[in-house]
Amino acid sequence: METEATAGEILLSPEAARELPAGCLGTKKGPGVLLAAMPGEPVVVARTPRPAIDAGALARCLPAAIRAHVVTGGGSSEHRPVTVAFLRYEGTDEMLASRGPQATADALHQLVTAVEAAVEAQDVALLATDLDANGGKRSSPPARRRSPATTRSGCSSRCAGSSTPTCR
Repeated sequence: METEATAGEILLSPEAARELPAGCLGTKKGPGVLLAAMPGEPVVVARTPRPAIDAGALARCLPAAIRAHVVTGGGSSEHRPVTVAFLRYEGTDEMLASRGPQATADALHQLVTAVEAAVEAQDVALLATDLDANGGKRSSPPARRRSPATTRSGCSSRCAGSSTPTCR
């Protein structure tokens, strides 16, 4: 559904559409139905001022590229073109068995630190980490539009050659 809808559209699955009154439904689009009207009365939620947030807390919680956007006031919800890059690491099971939990934790910390530095240098935001069999992966869509090859080569060259679990 998500790939069929364009900016400003809400595309419902047939199952979701069946749960709404007919007056809420618009035309069919792709595999779904466009939402034409909100069901029921709108709920007005009072806006409250943003709380003051310590700059140090922001630095610990948000990637630099995202932090800059938030600090300058952000904006309304946005849809931007992105390129997603993945760095898969493996060998954690063997490292845990041969070197122990502390050495494995230290190596993973070194890997995360290297990846964070690499993506920040390329002006991209590290947004997710997934566990995987014998390792995991990190994903980083660029904060600004740039070539996937440029982003990949810049980040990969900074992460290569460390004593962390094997990166591909």
